[in-house]
Amino acid sequence: MHCKLCGLPNPKSPLRDAGHEFCCHGCREVFRCFGETVLVTEAVVAATPPPAEAREAFLWVDGMHCASCEYLIGKLAPRTPGILAATSSYASGTVKITYDPSLIEEAIEIIRRAWAGERINFSGKRFTVGDLRVMPIPEHTPKLYLGGMAEPAIDRAARIADGFLSTGSIGHDVYVACLKKHGRAPEDGVVIAGSWAIVSDDPEREARAVGPHALYQGNQYIEWGAFGPPDTTPRFPDAETALAQGLYQLWDADQAVTEITKLLRECPQIRDLHFWARLPGETVQAGHRRVEYMAKHVLPKVRAAL
Repeated sequence: MHCKLCGLPNPKSPLRDAGHEFCCHGCREVFRCFGETVLVTEAVVAATPPPAEAREAFLWVDGMHCASCEYLIGKLAPRTPGILAATSSYASGTVKITYDPSLIEEAIEIIRRAWAGERINFSGKRFTVGDLRVMPIPEHTPKLYLGGMAEPAIDRAARIADGFLSTGSIGHDVYVACLKKHGRAPEDGVVIAGSWAIVSDDPEREARAVGPHALYQGNQYIEWGAFGPPDTTPRFPDAETALAQGLYQLWDADQAVTEITKLLRECPQIRDLHFWARLPGETVQAGHRRVEYMAKHVLPKVRAAL
């Protein structure tokens, strides 16, 4: 039997409600809230294009289990001030947010003032806060990092954030240039770098294993518009093409040491460099094997080289 809401196979002891069976509490609660209307394909209407200043962000969300999570995020996220649209995928654990950048500007100002212990009275385009004070103030003020691949987003990170979240080493030079433009010393910049590389003792074997997962992930990002307008950006036809066109780099330990050492020397602003532990749909064991390989055969040599 399958879940009434999302269609996934039910566990041996499914949840039951109003004569229907559900795979999880999320599906049952969504069905309780929205009823049969959830199951009906919504009419296609002319979408209002986002304003020219709209920006996009991609978030990783833990705990999404099935299609009910996708549905709720898509319906409820736009109720948040400044969020124009949201699309999620429980399979990859990611959410694409389309937002008004003024939301970020105002939110950061309010958060910084709150963490400083100020009594806040604020009236902006997106937020109105009256006589607010957050207590106790943090002993160690948390850092606020902003990401992006387009130059306006990188410029905003250099201007108002504590650091830049990069993807695939994109935008490091732009970030440094923007720091200078805004009168900030490049040596004070901070980059939290995300690397799209698979490190293994046998890269060719690993390519065959991760190929279907990388293909799904890459085409999902294209569908969300991460690499350009989804209507005009071609999908990867197969895993071999995706990897050959550089969606992921495939490194053994020696090549990883060379590439990582070079990156850290060229961009001294990097304070953290992270990799995908496992791709969407991979087993925990597959990801654990690569993490262990990195810890034993790559990181000690990088530390020694630096």
